[in-house]
This record gives sequence, C-alpha cells and structure tokens, in this order.
Amino acid sequence: VLDGTVKSVQQDPLMGNVITIEHAQNLTSVYAGVINVSDNVKAGAQLKAGDAIAQVGNAAASEAKDGAHLHFELHENGAPVDAQPYFQKES
Repeated sequence: VLDGTVKSVQQDPLMGNVITIEHAQNLTSVYAGVINVSDNVKAGAQLKAGDAIAQVGNAAASEAKDGAHLHFELHENGAPVDAQPYFQKES
C-alpha cells in the first residue's frame, strides 16, 4: 500500500503466510493468508507501493470459510488504524 521495508515473512498456523512491512510515519502494514510469496520479499527488502508481494489465497485456516481473500491490517504506532485514507485511486 505504501513504500516500505519488509520487517518479516512468517508462517502462522492460523493466518497462513504473514508479511509485515514497515513504512514512514510509524506505519506498519500486515498482509495475511497469502500464497506464492514473491522471491524478492524477504526481511530487509525495500519495496515500492504497488509492488507484487504475493497472491491472494485461501491459506488462513482461521478464515478458510470466507474463501480466498486478503487479510490486511494497517497500524500506526502499533495501534490499528483505518487504512482507507492510504489507498490511492488509480486514474
């Protein structure tokens, strides 16, 4: 969603693959339940907004009944925030 640095790529028993990215202004984004994580997505990697990091999948055991989707969170100073203002509209 924003330029940033990959903090971690982990496998969680309930959420599947979880990618955490740190951004400017004390923001952190979390992408969970993804599959086929890109080879360039490793801790310390620099990413630009819009870079492909993985594919949406049905990898989150805790949300399997919901079908394939992305579990996305945005945190500011460690607390969850509304992500909508950070999404840019494409023209």
